[in-house]
Amino acid sequence: MRRVQLLLMKASRGMKSKMQIEKEITEEHYKGVDVSWNLERNRLTLNAELLNRWLYLKIKGKSLGRYLLERNICRVAIYGMADLGIRLYEELTNDGVLVKYGIDRMPNKVDLRNKLLIVDASEEFDPDIDMVIVTPVLYFDEIGKLINSKISCPIMSIKDLIWEV
Repeated sequence: MRRVQLLLMKASRGMKSKMQIEKEITEEHYKGVDVSWNLERNRLTLNAELLNRWLYLKIKGKSLGRYLLERNICRVAIYGMADLGIRLYEELTNDGVLVKYGIDRMPNKVDLRNKLLIVDASEEFDPDIDMVIVTPVLYFDEIGKLINSKISCPIMSIKDLIWEV
């Protein structure tokens, strides 16, 4: 805490810029904090932003499913079947998009097992789909590399989909 007070005092005397002070205070605050906490915080913040935009689209009468159907994307797979994946599944199926299967690293923990085939991310996938939509946005690049060799269709993040509509 003493260091933060020193930084604030230096800022008031014009010895450091506001950005330098904020950076040092943030570093001081998170010193010794497990990096996974920062990653989890980033994930939750990003998901909140996505859900806010998605809700805005719903209020404006727009739909992810209709958007896909208008682009002749009728059969999809969803990678990542946690909360965002389940909500996406519900919206797409309500709009008439065929969600052929879900993909997840832990398929036994997914709540939709009795409604939707969930395949393990390490298994082979049915190639008869128009697109894979990835819900773990922070890991999109790694997931894309992992599944790119297993399918020949486009891979899109839910973030890009929500912001394109």
